[in-house]
Amino acid sequence: MEYEKFKELVDLMKCHNKKVSKLYDDFGIDLIDMFNDHSVLVDRFWDLLVEEKGLDWIGWFFYEKGAIYGTPNKEGKAWDGDVEICRDLKGLYNYLVENEYFKK
Repeated sequence: MEYEKFKELVDLMKCHNKKVSKLYDDFGIDLIDMFNDHSVLVDRFWDLLVEEKGLDWIGWFFYEKGAIYGTPNKEGKAWDGDVEICRDLKGLYNYLVENEYFKK
């Protein structure tokens, strides 16, 4: 997968999350359950694109490092030996490519 396509998918996920969060923040409307099918659909697409170990890194980057909520948290760090990995979206993408986590 090309980086531009990967980034586009992630940007669309972030945009969706931002809209759902804004409705909750501004009006107290909780739409998480309403979009459960959407979440399952997105997860299924990632399953088609990325190996299981890669999915673990994507999940870590989105939710534990917080990238799905906007800018990744600089405090969240991952290491491969002495080398910090997945600092930003490009770093995550490069790590997935280098480890051949994208399905062919």
